[in-house]
Amino acid sequence: ASLNLVATTNRDGPEIGVGMFRERSRAVNPFENIVTLRLRIPFATESRNAPRVAAANVALMEAEAQADLERERLLAELASAEREAQSAAANVGLAQSRRDLATDNRRLTVRAFDLGEADFPTRLRAQTEFFDAELAARRAATELQRARSRVAQAQGWMP
Repeated sequence: ASLNLVATTNRDGPEIGVGMFRERSRAVNPFENIVTLRLRIPFATESRNAPRVAAANVALMEAEAQADLERERLLAELASAEREAQSAAANVGLAQSRRDLATDNRRLTVRAFDLGEADFPTRLRAQTEFFDAELAARRAATELQRARSRVAQAQGWMP
């Protein structure tokens, strides 16, 4: 926009000025009023326009460089968020498998305890392992949702 403005306005605007002076003189007339009118019409010169065009070009190049850096940063952030989402999805699968195995182990341990083949501490360990696996599965699912939200934010969606 600055470059366009400099290109279209190649000279300063004209100026007009009005002034009035009151002077006291010792002559017959005690006051003399002087009215001045000033008109300034500037011409377009290369010495006036060249620095402004150069400054506008520098600002344009800086803005383009900053935009390129910001674009690269956003692409890197998006790639990182996508990798995190893939990792979280893999962790959800592993946590669900662990939960399924802990569920089976707990079921078999409870059955063995009911039949008198396992002691109470073994049953408690199986129950604790099941609760830990359930907690890990829920945390992994929450982490997956957070990672998906981060991907959406990196793509420009509001949370």
